Amino acid sequence: MKYLFIVSRVASFLIDYIIFYMLYYFLAPFRISGYISLLLIFFLYRTLSATFFGGTIGMISLKLKLSKHDFKTCLKREILRFASDFFYIGYIYALFDVKVRTLHDAASDTMVVYKNSKEDALETKKYIKSAAYILLIISCIRWLSFFILNDIGLVGLKRIYSSDVYYQSFEGDKLLSLSQDELYMKTLGRKYTTLIEKGGKNYLIRISNKLKYTEVYKLSIEKNYLYGEYLYTVNLPLQFICSGKFIKSKDLCGISPTGKIVLVDENGKIYGNSDVKISNVISLKCGDVDKDGFDEALILGKDGNIEIFKMKGISLERLYFGKFGEDITPITFYIDGSVKVMGKGDGKSILYTYEFVNNKFKFLNKKYINIENATNIKKFDDLIIVSHIIRSNMTFNRGTVQNLEIYGLDGKIKRLYNLGKRPGRRYNYKVRCLEDVCDIDNDGEEEIILKSVDKKDVMGQKYKIEVYRLVKPLLYINRILTIIEDILY
Repeated sequence: MKYLFIVSRVASFLIDYIIFYMLYYFLAPFRISGYISLLLIFFLYRTLSATFFGGTIGMISLKLKLSKHDFKTCLKREILRFASDFFYIGYIYALFDVKVRTLHDAASDTMVVYKNSKEDALETKKYIKSAAYILLIISCIRWLSFFILNDIGLVGLKRIYSSDVYYQSFEGDKLLSLSQDELYMKTLGRKYTTLIEKGGKNYLIRISNKLKYTEVYKLSIEKNYLYGEYLYTVNLPLQFICSGKFIKSKDLCGISPTGKIVLVDENGKIYGNSDVKISNVISLKCGDVDKDGFDEALILGKDGNIEIFKMKGISLERLYFGKFGEDITPITFYIDGSVKVMGKGDGKSILYTYEFVNNKFKFLNKKYINIENATNIKKFDDLIIVSHIIRSNMTFNRGTVQNLEIYGLDGKIKRLYNLGKRPGRRYNYKVRCLEDVCDIDNDGEEEIILKSVDKKDVMGQKYKIEVYRLVKPLLYINRILTIIEDILY
């Protein structure tokens, strides 16, 4: 009989959640405000239906009711439901209770019974009620920290510039010839912006890559707005871009699908080009790895091969091709004098540090970092920003769809700030991936450039460029909430 009663309670719970998800479907387009409204409406639905009818639609359907259901009791019971939600402790409690009461039933001095039953709730011991209120406080702190950090996100960042919506096209109907993965990589999965030098000043540029050529636009600043000015056309489609000081100024570097790497000056003239051996490129970064005052272009492949190109005189020459020295499965990398490569480890990632000396890589150290995967990683002061977007989770509204986090490099690599681990909820919101960290307005301070897309736009065919700065007072709040999240999740 007890187990039949438990089945009835579970069934009534599921019926109510069908109602919950029906409401969710209609309120999802209103984003976070719709989600908050949904929670409030469902809270009132449970409270008021229990008060006036003795139970919710699910309970009434299974001929269940609350033994005591005045408004004060029902309100208290719904508030204390948050205590039961903490790792489902309150629901597990019901398996050991004589009257199969959940923790929120017991703490509010009521119980669920069959409709024709006249049983009164047992008196609940004080320590049970005290435990319920302690769990209520912990559960509320847990939920609030998660909601602020992940649903709202970007706590600690201030948006200072934003562009219009850009539509990434590949000459219209020829999009149909691309697979989903190819389309994803050609839009959301690849970097579209970089910083070049023109007339002695730094400028943020973006590319619009076509099937046979690439248009380059300078993103100028007007108040809080980024607007594009056409600069030039490169007669190659560029898949990966970066920039570096290869001769005199910071110029555009890019790789084409045909396996060409090119260097382009501020007027759009290709002054360096070469063939790339790596066919499965996952990242292109530029930096001074041989410490001669000029930058090199580094290309990383999925198989762990690395290729380095350098301007020598008037030609772009291959300086190195091969492995780092250890058989690793690379994810991404960044350059900070040395080369920092993130590779896959046992349940975590490993950040390897290599120094390029005498035309070969020398292993320096490795550190474990608690990240499963990453799309991009950039150095920012003494911190690193790690970004990743999980397209399949965006498609099916499950799991985490975005990771955007800041880690400290002192000693053990430790997560300091969570800028948004977006949950795969039905409602729509912006998903952001890291493009770059650079000084775009020549004020001596670096900014964080993010590419922003709607969660429903899984392919990333339309996106915005957003520029952010760190705000220290808000970072303190983020740090506290991140610690809470680390402890309670």
